[in-house]
Amino acid sequence: LPISQYGLPLSDPFYARAEPAGYYHYFYIWGALVRWVTGGLVDSRMAFAATAFWSGLAFVALLWRVAKDAALIRFGRDRRFLLVCILLCFVTGLDLVPTLLHYLVTGSAARQVDYWSEEIRFALTSMIWVPHHLGGLVAVWCGALLLHRTAAPQRPVPRFALAGLAGIAFATAFGMSAWIALGAAPALMIWAIVEARRGRPQLLLFALAAALVALAVAAPQLVDLLHGRVSDGAPVKLWIRRFSGFQYDSAGVVQMLLVLALLPIGYAIDFGLFALGGNLYQRLYGGSGAASAAGRPIRSFLFIGFLTSLQIVRFNRSSIINNEHGQRILWKAQFAAMIWTAAVI
Repeated sequence: LPISQYGLPLSDPFYARAEPAGYYHYFYIWGALVRWVTGGLVDSRMAFAATAFWSGLAFVALLWRVAKDAALIRFGRDRRFLLVCILLCFVTGLDLVPTLLHYLVTGSAARQVDYWSEEIRFALTSMIWVPHHLGGLVAVWCGALLLHRTAAPQRPVPRFALAGLAGIAFATAFGMSAWIALGAAPALMIWAIVEARRGRPQLLLFALAAALVALAVAAPQLVDLLHGRVSDGAPVKLWIRRFSGFQYDSAGVVQMLLVLALLPIGYAIDFGLFALGGNLYQRLYGGSGAASAAGRPIRSFLFIGFLTSLQIVRFNRSSIINNEHGQRILWKAQFAAMIWTAAVI
């Protein structure tokens, strides 16, 4: 409503500060445009609900598109794979198990099953609750797929134009979800370097061009994040990802080591079926030489994104109050695990 009535920059809807909002607002522009074009016939709540709905459809389409480019779909199985992707969007982790155990031991029920440890939400609840983060993930992957096509030797393409569009996609991701974009940046950098060493140096060149475009377009949001969100220091600080039952105010070395040792168990519970599917995929196909060479770069980006997001959220957190750094950066790993699980199924 504020965007459609007063335009941009809008006042900050999350922290009620005097300065304009520097991130998240890209996602809401679509709903504001719908309300403005229809002259209020579609009100703000209806428009926002529609954007959440469409982000869910776009997410399902992205699962299929990435799997297709990664050569993970067998010939003639596209429709079946897409159906599996749709069904997996209704699946979450095994958070109910530790939540029930906690209730049996303490007699008190958690407000939400995701709260037994550091929160991880999958597709359906993310679409309903935080669709802008899903939108940011879609934008990151659109940029990555465009970069992949800049280095494709099969047919002539306007390579620098695609790189520019990729940069705009990355800036759009930053405008919808700062944490999704920041989590994707190291994965994209490592991926471009790895592919250059594998004989595709042009990908690194076009990735640098896309990065320059993204930095230029996203400069206002980046400046706001660095200077307008915390009273002092950086918006990200070092920590060890929280595990249920441990308090961090006076954490010692022994406790930190214990938490690090338990984190894989926490991830396995949080990922549930997707932990099993991802593990099976890596065991069955991860080192297979028979996989299509055409899909290797995208499979590589899936794996790099999976590893980097796990490491980032393991040792970093947001300094911004009530912000979702760890829950959202992990979507790179969640997305890969969903595709691997669908491939196994």
